[in-house]
Amino acid sequence: MPEGDTLHRLAGKLRPVLLGRAVEELVLARSEAPHRAFVGSRIVTVEARGKNLLVHFDNGYALHVHLGMHGSVRTTPSNGPARLAPSVAFVLRVEGVAIVGRWAPKARLLKSRTLAVDPYFRTLGEDLLGEQFEPGDPIARLQTRPRLPIGEAVMDQRLVAGIGNVYKSEVLFRQKVDPFAPVASLDDAKLGAILADARMLMQYNVDGPAHAEGAPKVLPRMPMRTT
Repeated sequence: MPEGDTLHRLAGKLRPVLLGRAVEELVLARSEAPHRAFVGSRIVTVEARGKNLLVHFDNGYALHVHLGMHGSVRTTPSNGPARLAPSVAFVLRVEGVAIVGRWAPKARLLKSRTLAVDPYFRTLGEDLLGEQFEPGDPIARLQTRPRLPIGEAVMDQRLVAGIGNVYKSEVLFRQKVDPFAPVASLDDAKLGAILADARMLMQYNVDGPAHAEGAPKVLPRMPMRTT
């Protein structure tokens, strides 16, 4: 499953393609017809939150995409209406370019202002790669599940958002922590170190070695992700 770094890197690639551009077509596979009301609206923000992609429009709505286990998003040249193959979950077309999501189990529209009360997003933990990330809340959330093995806890998106199996395995190996150790057996300092290491490795993969603050010159068994 794509992890948080993949979604943040994807958002970074889509911003120069989409920001400020007018929508020419928006089609969701689970809808019966194109969303014509979106034609002409402009894209104002592209962001990632944990393993989720959000594309915000100036009409107050957002496209929410979760890639699940096998989903992908690609940009392709386009000068005409979309042709939906069975694997296509959504198509967002601006002048000359189509953003095509395939095999994504979640592609839906919601009002941007309702994100805080949306049943999915209101329970989502703090984004490990968020600009304002502070470890206090994720540590406190982890400690609400004292008996849960730490290997499961760090992948629970309600506790902290963005970590999947690859980074869980990498970080716990680097921190010399047994993935089956209960959360209660780890103090605040160790939980903070796990989160800090995960954030550093994931940021390294988003920005590259020249930009990741504190990244070592050599990352043993560094997981490399592609979109």
